[in-house]
Amino acid sequence: MTPRSVVYGPLVTLDAGGNKWTNLAAGVAASDAATVSQLGSAGPVSSVFGRTGAVVAVAGDYYGAVPAALTGATQASRFAGATVSGAPVAGTFAVGDHVLSLADGKWYVCTVAGTPGTWVTPASGAGVTYGTPAVVLGTAAANGSIDEAIRRDSTIVAFDATVPSTQAYGDAAATGSAAVAARRDHKHAMPATPVTSIAKAGSSAITGAATLTGGTGIALTQSSNDISIAATGSAGAMTQLADTTLGSGATTIDLTSISGSYNHLRLLCQLRVDEITSDDWIYLRFNNDSGGNYSDNGFWIITTTFQAVANETAQTKGRLALVCGSTATANAATIVTIDIPNYTGTTFFKQYTANFTGVPTSASRVETGQLGGQWHSTAAITRITLLPTSNNFITGSRVTLYGIT
Repeated sequence: MTPRSVVYGPLVTLDAGGNKWTNLAAGVAASDAATVSQLGSAGPVSSVFGRTGAVVAVAGDYYGAVPAALTGATQASRFAGATVSGAPVAGTFAVGDHVLSLADGKWYVCTVAGTPGTWVTPASGAGVTYGTPAVVLGTAAANGSIDEAIRRDSTIVAFDATVPSTQAYGDAAATGSAAVAARRDHKHAMPATPVTSIAKAGSSAITGAATLTGGTGIALTQSSNDISIAATGSAGAMTQLADTTLGSGATTIDLTSISGSYNHLRLLCQLRVDEITSDDWIYLRFNNDSGGNYSDNGFWIITTTFQAVANETAQTKGRLALVCGSTATANAATIVTIDIPNYTGTTFFKQYTANFTGVPTSASRVETGQLGGQWHSTAAITRITLLPTSNNFITGSRVTLYGIT
């Protein structure tokens, strides 16, 4: 028979049927057995992470960690796991819980406990300081020192709002110091008056070629150590002021804003009109005056026939020349030279002479003549308008205006 109990000494009993030891003394050494009373002396667990009662450990308890009141970080916080993307949308979380979004690598922190609670992420701007951009355009890269971010829609100063300075002849080259860039279409002002003389430094005589030459309208004069440049040319020089060739028919040829810097004017013309005739008269007006202030007279010769032009007064335009019309010989035109002396003077009325030559009907019928006229005004001439009797000057008609010094 197998005994159900064995007694060891006066106190300790092994109850094999009940599978337990009785009357054991409380253990003392590390290798001693512990009694039930020793194991239960600390009492049952009453709460875990704020949960009370019959506490059952859950997966979150093993993920989380409670700080042991570390200085400066005494609030509860725990790593609560990861999501596929973004903040948790289900489950109950406490303030301080943080999770990782695997889709974008962002951290989310629970700021208000609940199901699922309120979550924020530092990537959305929490804790970031933004400042006004102060990026400086320079010639070398350099690290900055201000720990602030620049927003995506910030404006960076790149272009100069200051008007460029006026360049002066003889300015030295300079790198500049403004830390902004100039716009592509910016302009520098130019000096109002160009240099009109060149002086040689020192007292020695200028050596070299004895003759000085210049371009059209430029006279170079050497005197001792100086070379002078006359911008207007010598007396009698002609300077082109305007040149017009018609690209299509026109009822007038108008020369406006004529400079007053010369003594006399000359017009060289090659003209044809589209009136249905072999030739017809053309006229002029000064300063767009269409009042009865013009008078003229003259003559012309056709082969050997002399013909006088009827004297006209109080006309609204001054007669100039007979020019080829639409029925004239193909490709024929009339040349006209018009001289206007002292056009800026204010003492006398303005006068003109016009000489013309054309071949309106055949190579054997040359037509040439001369007319003179007067505009009854002492005003300076600033505009000259040429007009046909009717219709238009044709394509290819050309007028060139010169100023004579």
